[in-house]
Amino acid sequence: MPEPDMTLLHICGRYLPLSETFTYDLIKGLDGFEHQVVASALENVQHFPLTTVVVPPSEEQAWTLARQINARAVVCHFGPQSMLGMTTALTVDRPAVTVFHGDDVSRLLRDHVWVGRYRAVASLGMHALCISHAGRQKLLDIGWPASQIDVIHLGVDTDRFAFVPPAERWPARPRRILMVARLVEKKGVEVALDAMRRLRDRGCEVELRIVGDGPERTRIESLMRQWQLTNVSMLGALEHSLTRHEFSEAHLYIQPSVTAESGDQEGIPVSLMEAMASGIPVVSTRHSGIPELVIDGQTGHLTAERDAEALSVAIERLTRDRTSAERLAQAARARVEQEFDRRRQATRFDAYLRVLAEDEGRRPSVSRSRYSTGRRRGLIIQSVPHGLMARKLLLLRERYPDVQWEVLTTESCATQVRQIPLVGLVWTYADGRLSLRQIGRTLLTELHDRSYDIVVAPYADDIGSGFAHVRRAAAAIGGRRLIALTLGDRERVLPANTFRWHMKTEETPPRLSSTR
Repeated sequence: MPEPDMTLLHICGRYLPLSETFTYDLIKGLDGFEHQVVASALENVQHFPLTTVVVPPSEEQAWTLARQINARAVVCHFGPQSMLGMTTALTVDRPAVTVFHGDDVSRLLRDHVWVGRYRAVASLGMHALCISHAGRQKLLDIGWPASQIDVIHLGVDTDRFAFVPPAERWPARPRRILMVARLVEKKGVEVALDAMRRLRDRGCEVELRIVGDGPERTRIESLMRQWQLTNVSMLGALEHSLTRHEFSEAHLYIQPSVTAESGDQEGIPVSLMEAMASGIPVVSTRHSGIPELVIDGQTGHLTAERDAEALSVAIERLTRDRTSAERLAQAARARVEQEFDRRRQATRFDAYLRVLAEDEGRRPSVSRSRYSTGRRRGLIIQSVPHGLMARKLLLLRERYPDVQWEVLTTESCATQVRQIPLVGLVWTYADGRLSLRQIGRTLLTELHDRSYDIVVAPYADDIGSGFAHVRRAAAAIGGRRLIALTLGDRERVLPANTFRWHMKTEETPPRLSSTR
């Protein structure tokens, strides 16, 4: 095992849902690095033991940690972490990459806010590492530069999931079908139940065992009762050793994945790799990155999404045709060993991250951004913590590419604000709660006379509860556009009210009024 010679800062959301074993395996597989993980919350730490996982009280603390450990690169796990990853990378002048999987390059891309966030981080040099070519194409479609996107498949431990040929499983009756999946719409469990109903009605002697839990469980159990599916067993979430036991006794594995109504899609299901490594013939769907693993007719069978009849036909064929089952199982194992073996893929991830960390040309750069020569002028009134404001700046630079951003903040915050690479001029007022009186007549006049094209009041929530004082400041300063930017990055137009100014009542003087 090589001695670690550089440190990576990993940014996760929750650390870690049981369904994200692949994230833990990826981190642990990188033997040549020291690892520090920043998470938003802790869960299941007993299943995923790492001694270097912290939940910082603020985003600024993540920046400080990156400096303290001398992180050579920032690795974000899933697209939603890319915003914090980008502000961290800019702050410490290190390269950053986001590992994209499924939901983050499917459902989220239906939301123009997320498309804007992705474009913003990409414009500043964020790299994308997709676990499928299908995911890569989706990022290309929204304008992520091709030179900043690479693909490395995830892998499984081919030793832990040892190959057991179908011939050794064949004598057992009834034929056992296995499905390991979180119980959510995109896994296609309802399609699997419909196929089992059809097989039962045709007198096919098969049973389905479903490992997993999730929000769809109640509805799935209701369907089982409605269709009287006594040939289906719900096993719930199992420990890894018990799941491997289910693999060892299955004749066939199915993964009838579908595109959910929300747009959510798979990446490439790890459980499908595990089944193929174990010598189980598989049937899946032409969905997202699955055809990169399951080559139809060679390493398994693929059907159309939501086609329960085609799924039932494929199941019946493979549970009766031992020769085809043997052929597919052998080819599937070879496919996993070639492109989806954990050790082989860890070597590829390691090489990729070393190049990323050592190539100074891959560092993020405000100067290289297409947003670096703004001709218009904008002002952000700081009303949220520094880290959140930095993320707002990323998005505002995407939405208003020709605007140079200035910040109004307190004197004690000025030094930290100036360290945010996306900030131009910084205007300060005496420490204390933001108010027109606190800002003062002289500064209000100077800011008003700058005739800002846009003035932004960031909210710490989605409704601006308790932010009336920030709205008053925005109206007093004026500008061609006054907007509030919610926690969810939705814009709300603020009224450009006209006030009479009295210092005691904190109203705006007539000369500061703006009706534009």
